[in-house]
Amino acid sequence: MDKNCENWRRSRYMQGMKIEPVHWTRGSGIEQIIENFSRTCIEARNVADGAKLLKEMIEKNDTIWLGISGMGIVGGMGGYIIDLINNGFVDAICSTGAQVYHDAHFAFGLPVVQGSTKVDDNALDADGTTRIWDTNIRLEETLIAQDNILRDFISRLEEKERSTADYNYEFGKYILEKSQSPEKSFVAAAAEKGVPIFLDSEANHSIGMNNAYFYLNGKNADPIPSRR
Repeated sequence: MDKNCENWRRSRYMQGMKIEPVHWTRGSGIEQIIENFSRTCIEARNVADGAKLLKEMIEKNDTIWLGISGMGIVGGMGGYIIDLINNGFVDAICSTGAQVYHDAHFAFGLPVVQGSTKVDDNALDADGTTRIWDTNIRLEETLIAQDNILRDFISRLEEKERSTADYNYEFGKYILEKSQSPEKSFVAAAAEKGVPIFLDSEANHSIGMNNAYFYLNGKNADPIPSRR
């Protein structure tokens, strides 16, 4: 077809839903909001697709896996994960190790605050502060404190082969027992509700580095990802 054809309606690339400006309607609920999102673009449409997929999975009584990555957990989004777990909407989780690591900051009361991307990282470093995009944490009081907590946990582990799900279950039980605010941890909630958390890798994160520390000092606590 001639790309300059005036009858663009005949183009096979122009057969999608027509986009029109969407509006808020007084009294509209979440269902209408999701429907509006589905009529727009980019992440709003993806949110709508995700909501519809979740609804379909619930109606079919499917096994629901939740994937977690990025920096949402350190930014406080873990509370939503806790709500999903506690209300039975998640059967299993696959997470990066960073999410499990940063999740524990909140249970143990380690400092995590809103920051800014428009800051001199050298000034942050001189202050003993570091950032994850627009979220600030401390080197000593957050990261090293978290490593010390992890090492205390690892030191208590029995030396045996275990999956990453077993490892996270035991870490969740540790958080439930040792932290001052276990209700702020999705790892603790998962352990309490019997929702397994598998890691995509056992090595490329701070948990893996702390496991490696023990391995180099004669204790093998490293989980085996393929072991179920």
